[in-house]
Amino acid sequence: MRKKISKIIMGILMSSLLLNTQVFAETPAENTQVLTDAAEAVSPRMTVGKYVEISRNYVSAAEVPKYYYYSYFDHDYNVTLHGHLEIKTVIDCDTYVVAVFYGYVCGTM
Repeated sequence: MRKKISKIIMGILMSSLLLNTQVFAETPAENTQVLTDAAEAVSPRMTVGKYVEISRNYVSAAEVPKYYYYSYFDHDYNVTLHGHLEIKTVIDCDTYVVAVFYGYVCGTM
């Protein structure tokens, strides 16, 4: 009788090891929050930048702003660089004015 009971107990133990352990897992409640691993959401970032000088044409010197917002896609870094450029010089031509802006633009990769 003891042998038969020990075989039954061993059979139950062996079958419980073979079954998927998720069968015995408790189902989450409705208000349970499932948190993901933070390492999945984190990616390395790097800020890159360049000094640029651009020129823009205006009708008169009164229309030239002190600062000019500039953005462009840089193929060296494969990122959009942007920033505010400060006026460097204003060149008066006969029918228009050329404003030269200079400054630092940056972007995040």
